[in-house]
Amino acid sequence: MAQITVPERGIMSRFPQRLLEGLQALATRRTYYDGQLIHQRGDERAGVDFIWRGMVRLGTVGKSGHTISTSLLRAGDMYGEMTVFARISRMQDAYAIGETIIDHVPASRFRRVLQDEAELVDLVFEMMARRQARALREIDDILRRPLIERLARHLLERDKLTGGTGLIDTGKNDLAEALGVSRVAISNVLSRLGAMGFVRSGYNKVEILDSAALDSWLHEQGDSLMIVQKPSHAD
Repeated sequence: MAQITVPERGIMSRFPQRLLEGLQALATRRTYYDGQLIHQRGDERAGVDFIWRGMVRLGTVGKSGHTISTSLLRAGDMYGEMTVFARISRMQDAYAIGETIIDHVPASRFRRVLQDEAELVDLVFEMMARRQARALREIDDILRRPLIERLARHLLERDKLTGGTGLIDTGKNDLAEALGVSRVAISNVLSRLGAMGFVRSGYNKVEILDSAALDSWLHEQGDSLMIVQKPSHAD
């Protein structure tokens, strides 16, 4: 299997070299072109997927027929663990963004590695706990935060995941479905954010004019469930 530079971020960046090599030996490596479907919702292929290059967009099809992105994963990330531990089928569609290289490790092989690698178990559980924490924060925001703050956070996170260019390729319908509100409500909130000098919206795109100012304003609005990593220590 051809060698690829180890990603500098994500869970894979924390794997020792011997573990990376061991997982590669058990994996099927595939290259996907931009926009190619990697798997569909309901796919029963159980296993974990390690992204070596490119990005993966996870999402579901909304009422409008468009795919609503729920998360963007980058090189260094791993996903698919629910198919291993919960023994359930894939819950979302996955598409490649740019040329994407993924190592697919079947569930049975991954479980065998976990039996011998306590360090891997700790890292995977930490990753799963952080994903659960993010989901809880999103639920908390839905229950307590006004739409203008939820949309601001959503735009900032989308921008960060796509390289921080400030230009987000998404329409009002997609934003409405992603946040569970009406298109009219999204239009109104985008107008308010525009009047505050934070964004400019156009056809199927939103431009963040000053991400630092928008992030600062969002923090000024009050408490939210923040995900803060504390230094590890021995028990």
